[in-house]
Amino acid sequence: MMKKRIILSVALVLLVVMIATVCVACTPSVDSVAKKLEKKDYEINTKTETSIIAVKKDETDKSISIIWYADEESAKNAYDTEVKKHGEKRVKIKGNAVATGDEDSIKLF
Repeated sequence: MMKKRIILSVALVLLVVMIATVCVACTPSVDSVAKKLEKKDYEINTKTETSIIAVKKDETDKSISIIWYADEESAKNAYDTEVKKHGEKRVKIKGNAVATGDEDSIKLF
């Protein structure tokens, strides 16, 4: 009986660690997003440890702003606020990062 409890406890701890790892892994890095946008002909206007603002280099009005938050709850709250202002088609959330922009730019995030 004691061995079963130990095995279940270890399995539960491993499950929690795996879920936490997956959640952290689903948030893209600032550098990877910046590289992706640059490959799609966007000019990075501002890049910090927690944000990017990029504009399409051609004459269109395409732009995207992305902010990385400290945790998923903060990101979810920011996402909900931005959806109320801009609508679901112009806002996207990935892990702890929230992007706002035109519909075409959001698809790149």
